[in-house]
Parts: sequence; structure tokens; C-alpha cells
Amino acid sequence: MTLERCLNELQSGIGGMKWFPKTKFTQYTGIKGKTPQNLSIDHHQNYVNTHPLLSENGMYLFRLGSGTFSLVESKDILNDYFVEDSIFPQQGDRYVSSASQQDLFSFSIMPKLTENTLLSLGLATGVIQAGLGMDSEDPIPSPSEANGTYKFKVNNPHDDENFDHHGQVEIDTVVFGKMNGKYTLFVIEGKEGKPTTTLAKHKLAYPVMALASEGKIPEYIDIVPVYVRAWHDKKNDSIHFCIAKFSMNCNPRDSPLDLKEIRLSSEPKHLYLKNIFSQ
Repeated sequence: MTLERCLNELQSGIGGMKWFPKTKFTQYTGIKGKTPQNLSIDHHQNYVNTHPLLSENGMYLFRLGSGTFSLVESKDILNDYFVEDSIFPQQGDRYVSSASQQDLFSFSIMPKLTENTLLSLGLATGVIQAGLGMDSEDPIPSPSEANGTYKFKVNNPHDDENFDHHGQVEIDTVVFGKMNGKYTLFVIEGKEGKPTTTLAKHKLAYPVMALASEGKIPEYIDIVPVYVRAWHDKKNDSIHFCIAKFSMNCNPRDSPLDLKEIRLSSEPKHLYLKNIFSQ
């Protein structure tokens, strides 16, 4: 158990500390080469399997960039820090796209529809725009995923002083347009495969905080984190998109991120495309 020492220090602390300060994983544990598998945890079951003692004792691990972490006490780790795929409807509604065969040709010859390709396809057909409730379902070119190093504040639920995140953040894709007449930037975290698991809330929120930290998004633009699960059902020749929008209960431009405050902002959608490559 790589972080058992942290737990022991917390439990033996005066009054029983509810959080552990930001710490460099390799320096604290002396373990090299295993930082990502210990800190880059996207699913609840993976967290339970990787850090069983932390999970059993109600301590959640915050990933704070550049190989650093903190621990915070939580009485309900699953609900506080993860989103369950059970939010998505099991049955989908068919979406009929107006995209032409010319628009879709490059997708039709791909040997496998990957996570990035599915997101691009969803934007090219308009199905993601429909799932988001955008005012227009016209095709939108999908920018490539972006990796960068970003600084922002993360709320410590047990102390007035926030944690500093400073490190790499992956941004799958962003979509800009209007929703209910208001300019909105949708920051999308995409996953390939049927909904069967969970997603760490930091995967939704860190990309939003990263983009907002650059100071280039005007105040009149709403920023909305989005979770998209997409998969190709070859048996039924259908491509499915489960889409959920979230609110953060803060202005990410100038406020610290409170991961526990990330909640659904509307009913998730499940839409699918049928026979789009054989029209």
C-alpha cells in the first residue's frame, strides 16, 4: 500500500487530521515510475483497487499536477468525487442527421471509430449539438485534443487555504455556440464504450479550470463541462452518444474549484445514429 504512511500520519495526528498537505509522490514514497498509476485515477473502482486502505478509511486523493497529490476526508467518496454512468438513459432516441455522404465519407473508411473520431463524428452529424440542446445543429469542426500545463486553485473542503494545481491537463475537445440564445462554451470529456463505469469529477472540471485560467474567455460566455460516452454498435449498425451537462457552482475564471459542487444541470441524453454510412 503505497500511501499507507500518509494514512498513519493522519490518524495519529492531533485531533485526527482531515486532510494531508500537497506532496510530491516520488519524494514522499521513494517509488519511481509508478506515479501515473497511483495518481491518474479516472474511475471509482480503480481508486478502490489501487488505494483500498484510503478508500476504506474515507480518504480521497486529489491529483494536483506534476506528480503531486493531497488527501482529503470524505464520508461518501463515490458521490462526492465521481459521476456514475447510470445517469445515462439505457434506451436511446434515434437522431436523423442532415449531413451528406460527402461529409461522412472520411469517417466511413476508418477501420475503427476511436474516442476522438467518435467526438468528431458527433459534431459533424449534429448529434452532439442536439444532445447539448444547442440552438443550431449545424456541423462544427472539432479542434484536436490539447495538452498543456495550467495553474488554478482547488478547494480544500477542510481548510480555508486552497490547494494549488500546477501541471498537465488534457482537453478532449471544445464546442462553441448558442444555447437558449446565450453564448456557451462546452468543454467535453469524451470516453469510448458503453456506459458501465464511473468518471472522476476532476476529468470534467480540470479542463474547464485550465481554459478559464488563460484569461481569454469573456464573462458573457457560459462555460459548461460535458461528459460524452460514445460507441459503435456494429450488430445494429448504430452509433450511440450519451451526453450529460454539468454545473460547477463557481466562476472558473476567478474562483477555486470545489469538486463536490459539480452536479448535473439537466437530464442526460442518449441519442443514436442509424445506418449513416449506407444511405
